[in-house]
Amino acid sequence: MGLVGLSVLIVAAVVWLPSIARVRQLEYQRASQENRLKEAQATIAAMERLIAEAPTDEVLTKRLAWSKLGLLPSNEAWPLHTNVPPPPAPGALSPIHYTDPPPPDAPVDRWAKQVQSPAYRRGLLVLAGSLLIAAMLLFPGRRRRVKTAL
Repeated sequence: MGLVGLSVLIVAAVVWLPSIARVRQLEYQRASQENRLKEAQATIAAMERLIAEAPTDEVLTKRLAWSKLGLLPSNEAWPLHTNVPPPPAPGALSPIHYTDPPPPDAPVDRWAKQVQSPAYRRGLLVLAGSLLIAAMLLFPGRRRRVKTAL
């Protein structure tokens, strides 16, 4: 009975491991896409806050006048030939990034990658078939007694 169980286990592993690995990969991709969605929502919220604060924010108004119209207050000047980088453009937000979850790398995933190789899969299926044939030859079924009518 042990040989039959082992052969069934090998066949089940060959069939199910790639599916399990694919589901885990899809879960990872879904989590990554959820992070991209959260980043987009956070960026939209930040832009909405910037737009709402723009009419009352004096610094932002000055920066917009400087960057879009080239206007500077008379008491301020920006040197043209220095190694000092210019200030960031107004209304620009730094990108919002969330870290992605780690990609699936469990033993199940490594085994599934091995099983997906045609030669490895074929070898496992031949092993399972050999175990099943060995079990049938070593442990034949019980013979039934047939009652004859006399």
